Amino acid sequence: MLVTIHQPEHLPWPGLLNKVMQADKFVILDTVQYRKNYFQNRNKICTKGGITWLTLPIEKFNHDTLIKDILINRHDKLFGKWLRTLEVSYGDFPYYDDIRPAIELIHSSADAHLASFNISLIRFMLDYLKIKTECVLASELCLPNPTDATDVNLNICKALGAEKYLSGPSGKDYLHVDRFHSTGIDVLFHEYSPASYTHPYACFTPGISFIDAMMLYGTDSKQYLANYSHSVSGIG
Repeated sequence: MLVTIHQPEHLPWPGLLNKVMQADKFVILDTVQYRKNYFQNRNKICTKGGITWLTLPIEKFNHDTLIKDILINRHDKLFGKWLRTLEVSYGDFPYYDDIRPAIELIHSSADAHLASFNISLIRFMLDYLKIKTECVLASELCLPNPTDATDVNLNICKALGAEKYLSGPSGKDYLHVDRFHSTGIDVLFHEYSPASYTHPYACFTPGISFIDAMMLYGTDSKQYLANYSHSVSGIG
C-alpha cells in the first residue's frame, strides 16, 4: 500500500492532486503548525485582470496554532469576496454552472474551521475528477508524539501499514530515509511539472489552483494531471 501525506491546502494546485491520485491513501496532515502567508488559506487563480490570490480570511492566532485549530473570519469582507471573485473570474467558463453549486454549498455550510473548509474543497475536487484515493485525517489517527519531521510522516505510515511512502520533493532535504527502510517502508519522491492548456486569459500561468482547469474543461481537466509527473525511489 502506498501512502502520501500533505497539509490541507486551499484549492490545491495540480501537483498535489497528481500526488494524491498515485496513492492508495492520502493523509491530510492537519496536526502540524499553521504556516502564515502560504497556501493554507489562499491560492492563485487566473482572472481577467491577471493572476491574483484568492484568500479566505482567518481569525487571529498564536504562532504555534495547529492547522486544525485555525478559524475562518466570516465577518471579514474577504469572506464574501472569495465567492464573488470566483464568479467574476469564471462565471463565463464552460463548467462554472456545473461546479458552482458545490462551491457555494461548501462556502455557506462549512463550520468555522479553515481545515474543514479546505478538506471539503479537496474532497469535492477529488470526487469531481473521479480520483478514488481514500482520504484520512491525521487528527483521527492515534499517533505517538513525534520527535522530528521524519517521525511525523513515519508514524503515520506505520499506523496505516504502508509499504511505500510518496513524499514531496522537499522531503529530500529533511527525511531520514534510512529510518523508513529499517521498518520495511520504501520512500519515493514525487516530482511534477504542471501542464499548460489553452486558456482565454493571456496571463495564464501553469501551476495555479486546479479549480481553473476544472472550470474550463470539467471532468476532462483530469488529463492535465496525468502525464506530467514521475516518482523516483528514495536513496538511503
